[in-house]
Amino acid sequence: MFCRIYLILIVLAAICALFVSAGCSQPNHVTTPSTSIDNTQNVNNYINDPSWSNFQKIRPTYQESPGIISSQPDSAIVHVNLVKFIGRIPSLDTQVTINNIPAIVTGDNSYSTLLNLAEGNNMIVIKTTQGNDTKAESITVTFTPPLTVNLDFPDIKPDIDYSKTPLTATGKVSEPRAKVIVNGKYVSVASDGSFSTEVSAGFITAVAQFQNQIDTDWIGLSLENGSLLPAPGQSVMKGSTIWLSNHEINLKAGQATEVDFPLNIRKDALGSPGFNLAIGRVNDPIIPQPTPSPLPQGFKITLIPSIDFLYPNINYHTALNIEISPDLPTGPYYFQMDFSIGSLGTSQIFTVTVK
Repeated sequence: MFCRIYLILIVLAAICALFVSAGCSQPNHVTTPSTSIDNTQNVNNYINDPSWSNFQKIRPTYQESPGIISSQPDSAIVHVNLVKFIGRIPSLDTQVTINNIPAIVTGDNSYSTLLNLAEGNNMIVIKTTQGNDTKAESITVTFTPPLTVNLDFPDIKPDIDYSKTPLTATGKVSEPRAKVIVNGKYVSVASDGSFSTEVSAGFITAVAQFQNQIDTDWIGLSLENGSLLPAPGQSVMKGSTIWLSNHEINLKAGQATEVDFPLNIRKDALGSPGFNLAIGRVNDPIIPQPTPSPLPQGFKITLIPSIDFLYPNINYHTALNIEISPDLPTGPYYFQMDFSIGSLGTSQIFTVTVK
């Protein structure tokens, strides 16, 4: 019995070796991590009792960027627009380009390249060249933005007693095929993703579901003597995070460093993925200035990896790369970073002290 098992193992090993020698590597693999959890019970509880506490237990799906694509599948569907292609080459004298961008090759014969994707289908061409022999493979990668649902702020009339009159709640979901629940009840979704329904005065909550994705939105309203007012403390950012991890940076002349700079956009970016990031020098370490000066000679500050567009419900793991020249005078340098996307804008000041 032992000899028979041993013989089977030898045959399997030989088959694997044959596949490797023929150029077949690891299985097709696409990785687009997300922070999704099982919300089935939470959604059911919300439908049965659309209270604020039940609504808060529903956790939206946030995609993690960059997504990883390895082993060159024929096609892939991803929900992130920044994708890292990784693979292996037979030897270090092999050159690899992905859409004519040279790949980074490491000593263990692996390569990687970051690409920005457009919405829809993206044709990716991977070329490997060894000597005079060039081979090309093509992959179709489809980028579909993450599911997002957005409630419109209602048109409140001052002459209506909302303790007796229902309120019209409207909004839009990015995927028209999604199921949308408003205040615990399913609503019809038009072909453009819009929806409308009547609700009782007070908080408006919405949940959207499509395949393995889920998203939520809410608008807080308080009813006082028949009139509706925005609930105190409602945040217009709704969870967006745009913040440097370190505002006090120390460097020696000639050094470089990376500072974590997470970009997590929520509702404010819906329908407006274009963004602006500007960094300039200021004289005050506390108060933002309307027009910062250009970067001083000897400083180079860039966002890595480079991103063309930002989409809501994607956690972008980015950083600011700060490089300074060897002859830069010592002392503190104050910089202002202005970021804007859609209706969201923020300014932050950070200090680079050259020692």
